[in-house]
Amino acid sequence: MKKHLLKITALSIMFISAVNAQDGTFNNGSGDGLWGTAANWAPAGVPTGIATLSANPTVSAAATVVKIIAQAPTGDRIISGTGELTINGSTTGQMIQANLTDGALIFNNKVTINTTSAQNIDTKFTANNKLVFSSTSTLNLLQTAKLRNYSVNPTEFNGVLMGTGTLTVSSTTTNPGTGNVVFGSTANNATFAGSILTFTQEIVSNIISPQVFLPTDATMLFNSTGGTLTLNGANTMQGKINRSAGATAGTSIVNFNANQTNMGLLLMSGSASPVLKFVINGSVSNLTFSSTSPDWGTGTLDIVGFKDDVLTIGGTSLTTDQLNAITLNGVAQTAGYFSQRANGFIVKTTSLGVKENTLEGVSIYPNPATDVLNVTAPEGSIIEIYNTLGAIVKTAKETNLVPVSDLASGLYLVKVSKNGQFYQDKIVKK
Repeated sequence: MKKHLLKITALSIMFISAVNAQDGTFNNGSGDGLWGTAANWAPAGVPTGIATLSANPTVSAAATVVKIIAQAPTGDRIISGTGELTINGSTTGQMIQANLTDGALIFNNKVTINTTSAQNIDTKFTANNKLVFSSTSTLNLLQTAKLRNYSVNPTEFNGVLMGTGTLTVSSTTTNPGTGNVVFGSTANNATFAGSILTFTQEIVSNIISPQVFLPTDATMLFNSTGGTLTLNGANTMQGKINRSAGATAGTSIVNFNANQTNMGLLLMSGSASPVLKFVINGSVSNLTFSSTSPDWGTGTLDIVGFKDDVLTIGGTSLTTDQLNAITLNGVAQTAGYFSQRANGFIVKTTSLGVKENTLEGVSIYPNPATDVLNVTAPEGSIIEIYNTLGAIVKTAKETNLVPVSDLASGLYLVKVSKNGQFYQDKIVKK
């Protein structure tokens, strides 16, 4: 009861503060350009409520407002300075509105989002309108910020993203724009410990190491409807990827255009058959996740551009069901198609142990086999049959009819060796 009373009291204080807060429009009436000069606002006085910008202010000392609105017929609205600007939220649910006709709302300073509940950051649908956090900016996110970009231009993050909140990227079906977000090469989210959530929009990271897109404590979240993440900078993704499904299922995509050797947890779960698609550029040679959820539920990991020995997920901890949940280009493979090497890298089972054959005079048939495998080999040869885990399940000597009826259906490696030379091939047991 006491906890509920405290919460109601806090909300009441916020409402009363919002009602009593002074609104104002920045017009730079004194000409000094400073946020803290009362004469630069109409009506006179520095606002604590809604701050509407019709000129470009410099924040030289800490300031707090409920909401920021940028509006102008043409041109950019730029907020600069060394002072921290805190936005504590609006009763309308919108804390930043970029309502420009032909320009950008640009933050060059530190902005802290410290609302008591999730609030919206809206970018108006016009041809050249956009929202930019420049290379000198810091966005300190302490609460959920819903980034609703109705413009055809992506929202740009070129500075520091920090805090523990969630950056939700969305749009609307009535006026969707692109809704996309781009993290530029100068962006650095190394101290961010929150989450980035996308619905159907694309998030592009052009961040260059040693800067970080997501550190270990941060998470990339995909909503059940889809979403796309494109990683262009090597070793900048160190956080978790979470693809969970709710009542509906869609396909979420991660485009890997560079190596990522130190990623965190890969989480996939849900009963609505979520699909996580990895599109791997041909130049990528190493994608490493430190761990994964023990059960993917009905989830599917679809891989476009698969190559042996590129992807490893949680060392050797993948279960048979998880390996069987991997598809290629949207096409399901037969059970046992994928395996993990001892070092954890995923390969096609037919690639396990494949080396150049040096022993001549060997024939192995039929393939597929049902009851008996006929192996013809030079005198003194040793015949071994391995399962996909690398364990020997049959041995024989020289030319033999090897019974295989007791083996489980699946893929096997037959190895024939003599005096350091060998011949090996894969067979299917029906």
